[in-house]
Amino acid sequence: MVLRYMDELNRVNEEPEFREYMSYEEDQRKITNSLVKESMRKGIEQGIEKGMKQGLEQGMEKGIEKGKQEEKRNMIKSMIENGMSKEDIMKYCGISREELEKMQ
Repeated sequence: MVLRYMDELNRVNEEPEFREYMSYEEDQRKITNSLVKESMRKGIEQGIEKGMKQGLEQGMEKGIEKGKQEEKRNMIKSMIENGMSKEDIMKYCGISREELEKMQ
């Protein structure tokens, strides 16, 4: 039984039509695999580029905010050093008494 099956399998594998069909199927699989791989590569590249852009934007925003806060602290310290009243500093800078006391 097994021998008959193997003989039939060998016979079918040798048929030109079957070989042509299998070559076509293999080619289609290779093309599909290549397209999938290229699509994945492009998707990964786009994801990395988008992530880097977002990271850069967020970093810049944080840097700008940090710079603003540092400038505000320097201005408040200067106001304190020049004898401006706490009430005026709080009013003009929009800070609470607790924030002001932390800066002294």
